[in-house]
Amino acid sequence: MKVVVLGNPKKPGPPAGASWHPFLCAVLCQWCLRILAVVRRAMSPGARLLVIDAVLPDDGSPHPAFTRDVVMLMTLRGRDRTGDEFEELLNRSAFRLNRIVSASVMTSIIEADAV
Repeated sequence: MKVVVLGNPKKPGPPAGASWHPFLCAVLCQWCLRILAVVRRAMSPGARLLVIDAVLPDDGSPHPAFTRDVVMLMTLRGRDRTGDEFEELLNRSAFRLNRIVSASVMTSIIEADAV
């Protein structure tokens, strides 16, 4: 199994043929569709993408990441996403959301397959 960890959107895309790609989502703020398109082109259908980021509740219930979301909106022109918003983003980038696993109070792992 070949694993690729991405973290810098200015570097060339990932090598082709990796079976799954863990991805730190902090870089997805401003360049999300562009980055995911580059990653998807390097992946074979069925390869797995793991996105590590905060996932806001779809129902708007309190979550510790809401404070970070406001800071990102004000400073980075980015924002955190809900599970539904991640699913839409992944679908637009030729991925299918499998599941979202809460890894800690602030962080989740979003698992998606290339289609």
